[in-house]
Amino acid sequence: MMHYSNWKAAHDGVTGWFSDMSAGIVDAFLDYQDQKGIPGDLMEIGVAHGRSASLINLHARTREHFIAVDCNAPLLEEAAALLRGQGTGQVIVHGCDSQALPAEDFRQGCVRFMHIDGDHGRGALLNDLTIADQVVGPEGLLVLDDFLAPQYLAATAGVFEWLTLHPKRFEMVLAGHNKAYLARPEAARDYLFFIRDQLPAQLRARGTTDFTFWRMAEPEDWRGFGVAGRQWNRDFVGLREDVNEPERPAAERFAIF
Repeated sequence: MMHYSNWKAAHDGVTGWFSDMSAGIVDAFLDYQDQKGIPGDLMEIGVAHGRSASLINLHARTREHFIAVDCNAPLLEEAAALLRGQGTGQVIVHGCDSQALPAEDFRQGCVRFMHIDGDHGRGALLNDLTIADQVVGPEGLLVLDDFLAPQYLAATAGVFEWLTLHPKRFEMVLAGHNKAYLARPEAARDYLFFIRDQLPAQLRARGTTDFTFWRMAEPEDWRGFGVAGRQWNRDFVGLREDVNEPERPAAERFAIF
């Protein structure tokens, strides 16, 4: 069920830096998980005022939890009240720095969707990714904030460093608009097909049209997509495509493997 419109109407005024494009992509991925029946809780490190958390939490099903982590106690209290007022799943709060999260509080693979928007330092990202590796399930999705943002290059360095040190734990399926989207390698194929075959239509259904997806590498080098502002009035641009020619049908567009 698409929650984007209800979220815009009720929570667009919540303070934060969660763009319409990122909100549309996150909502579409969560809808995809809902339709597939992927189980698990929802989690965010760095909740702040609850702008992004309020959208993610709308997808909580019966008996699922939203796990909210933030070291700023007044902000966390404010965000928790907002999330509990939505009347969806149970909200569990951890008022601490993510490096102090007790590991015993989390079951292995208990989370299906995790958003990391906490301390943007390299060391913090290394720690938060280690937590994600413990909690994100086999079909789960991990979203990293401010990826490739010039203001927070240490965070970007931390992401690539962790992925290099822990090969085959996560695969980046999409990056753009200051977010990176990572899946477990065994689930990446399905997410890549979703991006290729469904995500453009899902974004349009949410009123978002300023996008072009890029695939500028061979599958054996890099399977993921990039997304940026619209160019050449095309949904996709590939390594060997002539942008002056008509865009090919989705089924013929890219070899995922």
